[in-house]
Amino acid sequence: MQALLLAPKPLSSDFDAQFDAERASLAANWGLSAPLPVSPQRGRTKEGPYAAYFASYASDGGARYMAFLAIGRPGGFSMLVFVAATDDAFNRVAPQVTQMWKSLQITATGR
Repeated sequence: MQALLLAPKPLSSDFDAQFDAERASLAANWGLSAPLPVSPQRGRTKEGPYAAYFASYASDGGARYMAFLAIGRPGGFSMLVFVAATDDAFNRVAPQVTQMWKSLQITATGR
């Protein structure tokens, strides 16, 4: 299992398009294919928009179970990616990763 916290970026005017583009770029770079999404979520809190995309993917290294979590705040666009090699491992750890994500305070520095 791995969790990857990406460096914050400036928030674009279209959060949904930014999230989809970031997720697609990562999937392409990692050789992921044939996504089977489960309950994608999008919404807005008082702090800004958010998105959560959970899916299993095929890859040269076998199945990958992924979560892409993103939030847009006035300080920027932040994304966390969590991956596991089995659905059992993913389901066991995903609640803790999601809770950790909710508690992070991340802002873009403009560098």
